[in-house]
Amino acid sequence: MERPGTILALVVLLAAGCAKGPGVGVSSPPPETTPTKTPTPAPFTNSELADELRRQGIGTAATGQASPSEELPEIKETPRGVVITLPHAQFAFDSFDLDAQSRRVVERIAYVLNHPRAAIRLVVLEGHADAIGTQAYNLALSRHRAETVARELIGQGVRRDRVTVEAYGESRPIAPNKKPDGTDNPAGRAKNRRVEAVIRN
Repeated sequence: MERPGTILALVVLLAAGCAKGPGVGVSSPPPETTPTKTPTPAPFTNSELADELRRQGIGTAATGQASPSEELPEIKETPRGVVITLPHAQFAFDSFDLDAQSRRVVERIAYVLNHPRAAIRLVVLEGHADAIGTQAYNLALSRHRAETVARELIGQGVRRDRVTVEAYGESRPIAPNKKPDGTDNPAGRAKNRRVEAVIRN
């Protein structure tokens, strides 16, 4: 025969359990949630990158003819990637300084390079010079020109490890430094004073 105290204790425990409601006291696992991932944008193709550069007012398409504005960089798609040629107007004779307009151009290039769709691209800045002066001097001058552009890009937020500088001096002219009769060709030499920004694939 059960003792009254034992029965009373059981009744109290059962009542307390019912008062808590079903399932209370049993920890149920939280509902499974899948973290939402922001989709990574597809990288620019060369064509899309060139279009974006032009949209930002950086330059014109390469046509093989004289640009309507000699101060506008030329943008072309090549097997090496997209090449932006900063023209002679941006580098005076015997100088590697950029003027205010040139800095704005480089700032816009940096803006595009910092775009998420261009973030994996590396940039090679190739410096060039005309043929006046010694080869050693022109090599150093062309390096200074490329380094000037590199500093501007890095100053605008392009990661340093994405930027490489190469110097070619007078070894890769894109126009004759002299006319057929052997006299000086200032227009040709001016075109050879340039930096080419190669945005690699």
